[in-house]
Amino acid sequence: MPRNGFAWWIQDKPRAISEIGNTVPPGSYQMLGLTGCACLIIPEHRIVAVRMYNQVGPNPPGYDYLEDIKAFGDKVLSCTLN
Repeated sequence: MPRNGFAWWIQDKPRAISEIGNTVPPGSYQMLGLTGCACLIIPEHRIVAVRMYNQVGPNPPGYDYLEDIKAFGDKVLSCTLN
């Protein structure tokens, strides 16, 4: 299970069941909102990324929330480092 620090998810190491992408370095943390928004902090690279997403209806069929939110963190890191 992922580590939790009050309302923040903490990346101490990549985990199979986690909301933080596998390539996001240890020491990073993320807060998630009810409508799909996210705030990801990656101190090692001095990155703060915010995902604004105001979903009000159900997820579409076949949608994998964990895969989607993990991809957000991985994409933020790869775009910033390239």
